[in-house]
Amino acid sequence: VDAALWWIDRSTVQYLVKQSHSNARQKREEFLGSVNILSTLTQEERGLIADTMYTRVYKRGDQIITKGDQGDEFFIVEEGQAYAAINMERLK
Repeated sequence: VDAALWWIDRSTVQYLVKQSHSNARQKREEFLGSVNILSTLTQEERGLIADTMYTRVYKRGDQIITKGDQGDEFFIVEEGQAYAAINMERLK
């Protein structure tokens, strides 16, 4: 045998991709519903945010934003911890 292949038909792949996207969106919506600052949003509004948000992973000690940055992003800590600091001194 020169090659052995696994295959999946197109409709099954499309279904799996759609299902995966739907599950991920639902998980993001549920997470957004647990964030106090977003509690007044409607489900539709949370859905719109869920459709456009994505996950970034940072390592311990990584700098996420810097004083003076334009501020055109909104961050929500999904897992782990983050803190604000000026001149390496943590703020309360």
